[in-house]
This record gives sequence, structure tokens and C-alpha cells, in this order.
Amino acid sequence: WHFGPTASYINTSIKLKSGSESVTYHNMSGFQVGGFVEYEIREYIGIQSGVLFVMSGYQAEEGVIYKKQTYAIAREKTRLFNLMFPVIIEGKIPIGDFSINLEAGPQFYAGLAGITTINTINNETYNYNDIYKDALDRFNCDIHFGLGFQYLGAKFILGYNLGVYNVLKKDAFDKSSESAKQSGFVATFAYMF
Repeated sequence: WHFGPTASYINTSIKLKSGSESVTYHNMSGFQVGGFVEYEIREYIGIQSGVLFVMSGYQAEEGVIYKKQTYAIAREKTRLFNLMFPVIIEGKIPIGDFSINLEAGPQFYAGLAGITTINTINNETYNYNDIYKDALDRFNCDIHFGLGFQYLGAKFILGYNLGVYNVLKKDAFDKSSESAKQSGFVATFAYMF
């Protein structure tokens, strides 16, 4: 068994599809921080999990669809605050005190809060204090893929989180023809004891 702290820089966006049209929002910087545990199943193969606090989001600078209406805006920003529970399989290729690490697996999210600010072209500002209440599902899932290296207990991983779950609320959208999936890049530093 190993355990330790982990912190990441993340850069995410969301892709919204409505019928045959799709809009990819601009990426927004965020972070994730927490603790993890790792169990070595066999030599150089392990499984890791943990609990992390995640602040992510997305932004747009054009028309935005909200509750089936299009708003002409100058800027829209959404910040999402979640707890994340990863289940990652990790393989290591040892090279002396170093190892090359490959990892992949699902990550599950529980939405805590989501704040959206819309600034219109008329300089009006609208705030939605809980986008999870009106538009997004509090549950989310993505698939993480990562590659990096480890030196003794310190490791650095670059990865991509591929959105696989439609985060739109069932009662606010027609999930058979509309979908929104959040994806993004991640750079992680962790230390194992």
C-alpha cells in the first residue's frame, strides 16, 4: 500500500450538441487537489483511488444556448466545484530509480456547486448561483489517460480526461437529442509514501 497528496492543473471545456449542431466552449483553467491511495496488485502494476476537490469550468464569447434559448452575449463563464473519485490502473516500466508510468481509468464526480456568470453585449450581468439545480446533472464521469514518470516517491503525469457522460439534466433538456460532455488536459504532481 502507498498513499499521499496530489495536486493538478487542469484545463477543461465542454462540448454541447443539439441535434446536428455542436458548440465547443473555450477552455478554462482550474485545479484539483486531494489525497490518494495505491495498491500494488503485482510488481509494476497497481490500482489507485482517492478523493479530490476539483474546480473546473468552461467559457464562451458568443451566443450561448441556455434552457433552449439562445442568448447574445459578450462573455459567459461557468465554474464547477466537484468531488472526484478516480479508479485508475497504473503500469510502471522501471529504469533504475526512475519509472515510466502509464495510467488509465474512470473518474466519477459529485457536483457540489456551479456558478455561471453571463455578461451581455448590453453590459447586463446575470448570475446563476447553482447551474446544477437548473441545467447540469450533479453526477459526471470521464475516462482518464496519462503518461509520466516517477522518481522514488515523486511522480509527474500529463494526461487527458475524455468526457463520456451527458451532464445535461433530464428534466431541463431532451437528452435523446442534446448532450454536453466535459473534457480537458491535466498535469499532475503527486508524492507517495
